[in-house]
Formats: sequence, C-alpha cells, structure tokens
Amino acid sequence: MLIGGFQKSTLIDYPRKIATTIFTSGCNFNCPFCHNPELVDAKQIKEHPIIEEEVFFNFLKFTKRSFRWSLYNWWRTNYSARFN
Repeated sequence: MLIGGFQKSTLIDYPRKIATTIFTSGCNFNCPFCHNPELVDAKQIKEHPIIEEEVFFNFLKFTKRSFRWSLYNWWRTNYSARFN
C-alpha cells in the first residue's frame, strides 16, 4: 500500500468515534474536485514522500495505548473514589 499521508484524528469521518483518515497514493480516477491531486498525478507522487506502512501502524498502536491510558486516568481521577 502506498500511503501518501494520514490525518491523525478526525471526528467528522466516522460519526461518534475518534478516527484516523489515511490517504493512499496512485488513485486511478481523475476527479476535478479532488482535494489531494498530489496523490493522483504520477509526476507529483514521485516528489511526494511515501509513508512506510510500519510507521503508520506503529502510530495506530501508540495512539490506541495512549488513549486507553488517558481514559483510565480520567476515570480514576473522576470516578474511582465513588466506587471505593
């Protein structure tokens, strides 16, 4: 997979969830309204750095762990005293 970029967090693309949006390079459509033409045109793809899959998946793993830890700390701070 050729990853041209990703948005680390979005609240719009997946309702009621925190998500990450990934942009792949090499789309074979030529839409006039494309927001990422640098990921479509072959000449611009060569100039645009490709993100390694390992880097992307490591980011997801780190984010998942960080979010769980943040959620745990928030719960512990706000609610754990009520249940003890």
